[in-house]
Amino acid sequence: MKEMATINKLMQHCIRQYYAPKKCRSCINDKQCITSENCYKVCIYKIHRIANKSLHYNCTNMLFCYVMKHFYRYASEIESIFERFFYNCHSHIRVASIGCGPASEFYGITDFLENNTECKLTFDYTGLDIDDFWQPIWDYTQKNFQNAKFIKSDFFEYYNGHEFPEVVIVNYMLSDMAKYSPDGINNFLDNLIGFLNAMPYGVIIINDINYEKDTTETAFGCLHYLHKKIATLPYIQIHFGSFSKRPISHKYFGKRIDDDSIRAKMIEIPFDIHPFSKCNSIQYIIIKHQSEKL
Repeated sequence: MKEMATINKLMQHCIRQYYAPKKCRSCINDKQCITSENCYKVCIYKIHRIANKSLHYNCTNMLFCYVMKHFYRYASEIESIFERFFYNCHSHIRVASIGCGPASEFYGITDFLENNTECKLTFDYTGLDIDDFWQPIWDYTQKNFQNAKFIKSDFFEYYNGHEFPEVVIVNYMLSDMAKYSPDGINNFLDNLIGFLNAMPYGVIIINDINYEKDTTETAFGCLHYLHKKIATLPYIQIHFGSFSKRPISHKYFGKRIDDDSIRAKMIEIPFDIHPFSKCNSIQYIIIKHQSEKL
């Protein structure tokens, strides 16, 4: 019998840790969800609204609900990138995630390797975030996997004194920063371009919300900003696409990614949570070939 997928073991852990709101005795959000079966319908939904600029994740119970609701989608979106670009890679790579949150990309890469045992790629993962709200998921992951570590630090400051990774992942981080720190988003994007310039070679993967607006208030607009600055630079290739079935108006994301399926076999999630059951992001992959600086 095939062993249970790693991501499903995490899901089982979150199910065990989660308290339905009406049974939770430590609600810090005015018990606004006390009549609901889960945190998503009231608390998390409000945080994810485009107009929200002030509400944040602030409850451990919310954390486990978030993982159960979103992880299948987010992990599968990253897994789809490794299917397309890393299937024939048989070396060891260092992966770093900027603003890693609960590290769905770690589970996406792990699921890719579990589903493609003929691929001999191995990896070490470093998740960096300036907020340790996700510490319970970090602790679970580090306890169970020797190739994962988490550091509460700014990404650029950390790699100013450490060996560069070959793969950098920015997974649903741009949209968060654009929402909560709009005054700093241009500087962040310029720093990312500087990091790309300093990398001897490697890949930068950006995966984020498929919401169209050309300004840097959204991930979509941030990618336009990046594209205008790096599209004509030498020694790089850019691959972009979207899982969306609706027409994408802008030429940068006009290519549809065909397979939007969830890669792992989903287990039943209680609490009326209903995990997202297909991929739905925009993706922007920058490949820098081994050569001189840009």
